[in-house]
Amino acid sequence: MKSDINKHLTRLYKLTANIPFKEKVVVELGVRSGESTTALLAAVNDTGGRLISVDIAECNKTRRRLKGEPNWSFIHGNDIEIIKEWDKPIDHLFIDTSHTFKHTLAELREWGDWVKENGIMSLHDTTAQNYPDLMKAIEKYLEENPTFLFTNYPECFGLGVIQKQSNALPKEYWEACRWYLNDAYDLDIDDKTSFYPQRYYEIADVLKSLEPNPQKILEVGCLTGYGINILESRGFEIYGIEIYGRAIRKRVSDHIIKASTETLPFRNKSFDAVISLGVLEHIHRSGLDRVLLEMDRVGKANIHRIHMKGFGRFWNRSWHITVENIGFWKTLLEKLGIGEHWHLYHEP
Repeated sequence: MKSDINKHLTRLYKLTANIPFKEKVVVELGVRSGESTTALLAAVNDTGGRLISVDIAECNKTRRRLKGEPNWSFIHGNDIEIIKEWDKPIDHLFIDTSHTFKHTLAELREWGDWVKENGIMSLHDTTAQNYPDLMKAIEKYLEENPTFLFTNYPECFGLGVIQKQSNALPKEYWEACRWYLNDAYDLDIDDKTSFYPQRYYEIADVLKSLEPNPQKILEVGCLTGYGINILESRGFEIYGIEIYGRAIRKRVSDHIIKASTETLPFRNKSFDAVISLGVLEHIHRSGLDRVLLEMDRVGKANIHRIHMKGFGRFWNRSWHITVENIGFWKTLLEKLGIGEHWHLYHEP
């Protein structure tokens, strides 16, 4: 008889096996009959590491079956109590326990603190109708950690995968997003007179002026996707990425995914052009090189509007942390060796 997680067992194996460390630590919260345990253990046996399974039940059948496995250990008890004595960094945290809002959120917060940078947390039953609070807990956790990436595989009751990822954007940027969303949502795309729509009509004109004429476009930092709708109305095939959770939940286009500027999930040169409007000035200088190189990697051309020095007072807001003149940006692009197909404009 197939279990309710059988379609995700290969994915759990690959998620674990692809972690690039030989001494990886994998933690499983919730064992039950041990299907996920078997998949996770096979991955650490094949690629190195150790699996530690935790369950409030004794799971005697699974423990007897896996007795003597050198890379597996079992801890019997309440995981929220066990974490209080925990002292090991974690590469992959798998959660399949109570699915209640309070307990799941506590697991993500407490155990998630031990997951390494770029490590992963996976949760089963994200699309199961019997457990609506599970997804609510995930959404709350992602709201608290807006730079973390989330992918949901809906089949077989759903498997959600969170990548714990930092970002070069400061706390002030997320405050700006909350402020900005109130003005950037529910606007009329036919209103060419107000500031927000006008900037997209202008960027469309720039795109149409390029040779060869770009068709497939990626917007980085697209918020709800309001601008994507404008560019689609001008004949472009356009996609967007956004890191801010609230914007993703309110998105007005199906062509938007949650992703980080530091690790764009696309193949090399998969877009004719990459665009951004008022994004780059929010990036810390320590992260700029990586962000610019990623944009150049996926785009054949890059068109960006940036708040620059000497153009009014708006750039003085606290979340505009890299406000420089055009010379700074040209020098940086030249240093990185990527300036040939870049077009930079002041964002008024």
